[in-house]
Amino acid sequence: MSSLTTIGAPPLPTLRIFFLSNTPTWPKVHDAMADIIGKDDKERTIPLLPAAIRAMGLPQDLGYVFWHPNDLDKYTKEFKKNARACGIEDLHLHNLRHTAATDMLASGMGIEYVQEVLGHADISTTQIYTKILQKNLRREMQKIRPTTQLKLVVFLRYLDIGHGVS
Repeated sequence: MSSLTTIGAPPLPTLRIFFLSNTPTWPKVHDAMADIIGKDDKERTIPLLPAAIRAMGLPQDLGYVFWHPNDLDKYTKEFKKNARACGIEDLHLHNLRHTAATDMLASGMGIEYVQEVLGHADISTTQIYTKILQKNLRREMQKIRPTTQLKLVVFLRYLDIGHGVS
């Protein structure tokens, strides 16, 4: 199953949600941290953002922190039903994980911390998200007006021939 760890602003209305493996039980939540079990039954401790703590409500002694069906298919169908109710089509739970990872990197979070939160054993798996950022950067650079692009090229050439700041 998956667990909610952040809630925020767009792209989803009050739903920028980050899902991780295995919904934690209340005894696994402590001091704004949650012990979760991910792929290959690896346990790790992750911090919970204030919005996630608010979404969890009052602590309980037992049970799962979030709704926990025994059937992953039921969970997925419920998620998609709620997304459609919000006017969002073709959304998958894993998309939220990708969105959160990309957003963490775009916000300046160090790649090694993103790797830890996602539970990636190998940093190269996390580096996939940097390629997404590079594609976004390329697309955004295309928005620069042609006159500004020309000024930028002149400036970069100026730096390239040794006139720039060392």
